[in-house]
Amino acid sequence: MLKKYFQRVEKPAQKIENISQKVRTFPKRTNKDVVFGKNYNLKIDSIEHDKGNGVGRINDFVVFVVGGVTGDFLEVKITESNKNFAVASIVKIIEPSPHRVLPDCPVYKKCGGCSILQVGYSFQLKIKEEFLRETLSRIGGFDLQNLEILPIIPAENPLFYRNKIIQPVGFENGRLISGFYRQNTHEIVDFEKCFIQEAISNEVVNVVRDWGNRSKIQPYNERNDNGCLKNIFLRVSKTTNEFVVCLVTRTQKLSFWKTLVNELQQKFGEKFVGLVQNTNPEKGNVILSDNFYTLWGKDFIFEKLGEKKFKVSIASFFQVNSEQTINLYNLVKDFCSLDGTETVLDAFCGIGSIGIFACENARRLIGIEINEKAIKDAIFNAKLNSLRNAEFFVGDMDFTLPSVLRKNERINVVIVDPPRKGLSSKTILALTRQKPEKIVYISCNVVTLSRDLREFSHQGYKISKIVPVDMFPQTHHCETVCLLEIT
Repeated sequence: MLKKYFQRVEKPAQKIENISQKVRTFPKRTNKDVVFGKNYNLKIDSIEHDKGNGVGRINDFVVFVVGGVTGDFLEVKITESNKNFAVASIVKIIEPSPHRVLPDCPVYKKCGGCSILQVGYSFQLKIKEEFLRETLSRIGGFDLQNLEILPIIPAENPLFYRNKIIQPVGFENGRLISGFYRQNTHEIVDFEKCFIQEAISNEVVNVVRDWGNRSKIQPYNERNDNGCLKNIFLRVSKTTNEFVVCLVTRTQKLSFWKTLVNELQQKFGEKFVGLVQNTNPEKGNVILSDNFYTLWGKDFIFEKLGEKKFKVSIASFFQVNSEQTINLYNLVKDFCSLDGTETVLDAFCGIGSIGIFACENARRLIGIEINEKAIKDAIFNAKLNSLRNAEFFVGDMDFTLPSVLRKNERINVVIVDPPRKGLSSKTILALTRQKPEKIVYISCNVVTLSRDLREFSHQGYKISKIVPVDMFPQTHHCETVCLLEIT
């Protein structure tokens, strides 16, 4: 009966996100009064959380305005008109919102990398808190008065924070370029300085791009499916500034890479620790394949989080904001509140950083992760941090978790940090059958989080605390940490 229940209520993450978008676009009106290509004046009432666009209305018909800020009064041009909503670009800011700021970034109006860079940081935080509450109520069906939602943890440095960068490569005006895609397109916006990347990464990308132009490296052409260089991928350590460069290519042949090594060594010295190639001949949106080749040096960096040190391989998952990761992990550690008698399961453990950081007082730590390279890092990191009570398993969560639970003693505390699609019903069922006293849920997608919290509440868990953490300043994304306790 329980199994049937889970099969009945489960909805794919994408489907739920579409439901939330339909809810946001009410009331439905025909678009006879909103004409494609025509200009209109409107007021921005809010910022939506699917892409970070402003939301206004023309005769009650919803219009999403790219770059709009709550409180703006704008002249806009309709660039897309559908049955239920329209999309518009800003022609003129007639009266700016008090929350609007002028970014230093010269391409912020074009680039899709920072969806709300034009919004003052304090208001960004308010937007994220409001969306969390709205989604918990709408998708999760929770009475907000019965939830303890603590204030969002802001970033001390909301600029130049990303330790991982992947920029697509293209060709424009006779030269190789790189940058981010314009929103809703595959048109690359070229720039020399990104205001959310670690400062050193901007310098590194510029050196790689200059090398590519001098060496006549052919950028990948998506339309014709030819050329060589597809993406420039970097991992940077916040604490040491050491970095690894990975070049994503369509073909295995990569000319003049030794010249690039020499140029990076000359400019950055020992901070440059490795050059890696990833070959991905496939078309589509999947950036990386499983084919990694270390051309020079090593394929990993070391990053410090507080007193802990971690090996982070180029292919492994690691939080993109190192400074905020310390705040996030301290919160997890506080929620776990271990006394040394507990067995802790770290599901989706990656390189083991959460469990190693937060669970050093556990009697035993068990980690599960699908990425074999990350599990090797996790085993290494446990030894590096003198954690002798940790054991790690590699495999898909739905199939590996039940097997691990059958072969081990009762789990007292569970930490889950799933991808954006959230947890499957099979995983939730396996966890709740174990009846751990605490479950700490870390999520980068409040829509699937709300869905999963609803399922946990049906299985006898109460939501004790919820804390949003701003891991992604200047974007509409936010991390959330929840403590669930069995009733």
